[in-house]
Amino acid sequence: MNNYVKLRDLSAFTVMSDKGYSYKQWNQSEGKMEVSDKWQEGFRKMYSIETDQGTLDLSQAQLGQMLSSAYRDGAANLIGNKFNVKTNGKTGMEIRYFINLDYASQPHTSSVTHENTKAEVVPTPEPTGPESASFDDLPF
Repeated sequence: MNNYVKLRDLSAFTVMSDKGYSYKQWNQSEGKMEVSDKWQEGFRKMYSIETDQGTLDLSQAQLGQMLSSAYRDGAANLIGNKFNVKTNGKTGMEIRYFINLDYASQPHTSSVTHENTKAEVVPTPEPTGPESASFDDLPF
């Protein structure tokens, strides 16, 4: 897919593949997005992913949110996972998007195993012989 989608148009999406990153800047005077493979002044690093809805550009913070929610057993794999998109309800520059893993679509398996073991209680023997003492024998 080559059609780009915006987070504001999505309520959920599934990640199909990774398309890498590039540096992008919106050129207001020309009304188009400028793209570069190398960093330039004013450009932001954007990560492109292919979703079931189209190509989606994400900031480092948004990608980090997704990786954090998909982190399991020492790894975070986005491919094949479904994510939900929510906002803080504001508009304009104050809008914030929250991208979280759709836990309902995840298999309910756990790699953590617990053994049922009982600790054996060993009673402490009472001291006998010359090492036994009484509080009455203390000099104070």
